[in-house]
Amino acid sequence: MIIPQNLLKADPDYIIEGNREHTGVLLKEFRENNEKFKLILRLKIQDDPEEYKNSVLSFWRVGDTTWNKTIKNKIILYKKE
Repeated sequence: MIIPQNLLKADPDYIIEGNREHTGVLLKEFRENNEKFKLILRLKIQDDPEEYKNSVLSFWRVGDTTWNKTIKNKIILYKKE
C-alpha cells in the first residue's frame, strides 16, 4: 500500500493496514489530555473513479489496552520516528 503524502501531514503516530481493501487505520495520541484516538480511512487509489475521495469510516477514542493490541497484532505501514 502506498501512503499518500497528504495523509502523513496529519502527523499520525502509526498507520496500520486496515481489514478491508484500500483502508488504513491512523493512530494518534493527543498529549494535551493524554488521550488516544483511532481513525479508520478508506483511501482513494489511482484506479478509483475520479469522484472518489479519501473517506473517514470511523473515529473514536481508545484506551491503552486497545492501542497496544492494535500495534502488536496488526501490520504497521508507518511509524512516526
